Amino acid sequence: MKRKRRIMLAVFAVMFAMLCMPQRAEAARKAVWKDVDGVWYAYRGSKLVRNKWVGDYYAGPDGSLVKNQWIGEYFVGEDGKWIENFKGGWYKINKKYYYYTPEGEKQLGWIQLGKRKYYLDPKKNGARATGWRRIEGYRYYFSKKKGYMLTGWRYINKQYYFFQKNTGICLQGWFHWIGKTYYTGEKYYRVTGWQVIDGKRYYFAKDGGLQSGWLDSKGKKYYLDPDNGSAATVGLLSVDRVTYYFNAKGVMQKNKAVTIDGVVYNIDLNGRCTANIEDKDDDITDKMLFFTTFESGTAAYAQVGGDNGNACGKYQFDYRYSLLPFVKYCYESNPTFFAEFKKYAAYTDSQKSLLKGNTKFYAAWRTIYNKSPKGFASYQDAYAKREYYDVTARYLQTKFNINMDARPDIVKGAVFSYSIQHGQWTAAGAVKAAGIKNSTTDEQFLQKLYAYRKKTYPAYTTRYNEELSLALSLL
Repeated sequence: MKRKRRIMLAVFAVMFAMLCMPQRAEAARKAVWKDVDGVWYAYRGSKLVRNKWVGDYYAGPDGSLVKNQWIGEYFVGEDGKWIENFKGGWYKINKKYYYYTPEGEKQLGWIQLGKRKYYLDPKKNGARATGWRRIEGYRYYFSKKKGYMLTGWRYINKQYYFFQKNTGICLQGWFHWIGKTYYTGEKYYRVTGWQVIDGKRYYFAKDGGLQSGWLDSKGKKYYLDPDNGSAATVGLLSVDRVTYYFNAKGVMQKNKAVTIDGVVYNIDLNGRCTANIEDKDDDITDKMLFFTTFESGTAAYAQVGGDNGNACGKYQFDYRYSLLPFVKYCYESNPTFFAEFKKYAAYTDSQKSLLKGNTKFYAAWRTIYNKSPKGFASYQDAYAKREYYDVTARYLQTKFNINMDARPDIVKGAVFSYSIQHGQWTAAGAVKAAGIKNSTTDEQFLQKLYAYRKKTYPAYTTRYNEELSLALSLL
């Protein structure tokens, strides 16, 4: 009895399963599928089978295989095969994945499911993309197992690639990511080590980050200039007000002499360059400059921002009057040595106020001074003499017939001092007002000029007494 009951249950189970399967006509069971020019048709003998199930497949009105649609309450997929208990979602058909809505609509192109993006390739009937794909001119990479679009850094075939966070586009060229700069080359993968890009040399760390500043590599020293996109420096460059020289490969040179545009630079063991430039004016003697002991404080020729930010240098060249002309004078005289002045030498008179308190200009001034303290000093001396003493001497000769040519340098220096502090015409007028003539002795010249100076500017009496005392001792 029990055995009979088990047999009956098995029969009912088979009958129920058959009811759940698509119903097939007797004629359709004997039909076969044939490929005709890439389209499958169902035949029974020589006749087409129409509107009938052939196994798990359905022949449509013209006898061709039906795909991706409902046949009554049954759904057939991309390969035409009936999908049991179809609910939509992912379906693996002939080793490829397709995505359907619950209504049976096959999806094409981009879709997003949760936080993942997928690409269902229209050129491949909506099959899910995997691996590398170029879509509308951009490169993407999709997980080979799961098919979702990758983002961020990815290690693929022993190389690192970067895929944009939101779009998934594989980036090529320069880009920034979390505080670092990277470069991906022609083949899109991250570069490391030395690279030549657009004719400039760059260095990338092992993690691909662009390096900047000083770099020691294989016993050689380089400077990757942050102000030049971190490219390796070639030629002269000032770093922290010290001048260095780098050869064509960017290697810092040391313990040698190099000639650049006619200027000889001596390079010490630490790479520091000192320029050998001739004095600008050999006619200026130390005696003529005796008064500079009392000028501009200890910083002297290197001084910047003196007189409340108005002036620079030993002679306090003021931005309102002589500072910009001095900068132009230097750059025009020797553009190689004064390369740091190039930008400022291009200023017009209406821009001269830009020099006041300009920290970048001050840095350029000190850089030039550090290259050759003596050389830069000679340019300041020569310019000051030309613009102040020489002009005053001409005034004295042409306006008052007082000739300075035969006077000793100490006396000339006293007039120089006056003109620097109070102006050329004022200095010439003071010589005349002090009662000085061509017949006045040199000692009397000094005594009278400083007496008049103390009377006119009593606030500086202490300095003038010291200056006079020094002048008389050197006369």
